[in-house]
Amino acid sequence: MTTETGALAALFISPDLLFAGKIQAAAGPLGMRVFQETSLPAIERTLAEQPVVAVLLDLNITTPTLAEVMGSLPVASRPLTVAFGPHVNTQRLEEARTAGFDHVLPRSRFVNELPELLKTACNRGAV
Repeated sequence: MTTETGALAALFISPDLLFAGKIQAAAGPLGMRVFQETSLPAIERTLAEQPVVAVLLDLNITTPTLAEVMGSLPVASRPLTVAFGPHVNTQRLEEARTAGFDHVLPRSRFVNELPELLKTACNRGAV
């Protein structure tokens, strides 16, 4: 995968291709590229090769673990981290909070707040 020079990126960790369209629709107007990955090696490669300013994790994915995802993030320029999942899965939402995600949201709230979250990530990444 390649990205435009200087274009900031969001990393979407999920196998959900339909939901990826919503991420693309919110990121496009900001000039962001979206990379969708599901394996830890691919996540690590994207983080190393792209200017990732936001990591968006679907809590329906169980591998890699939340700790593995958080451990793969760069320390110096840590991207904004957002985990989202079904509101009824309170245990998984709490696990994401414990793992240290910046934002942990039910899926419906995530969809509503996504454009603003991506703007915030872009502003942080442009500093």
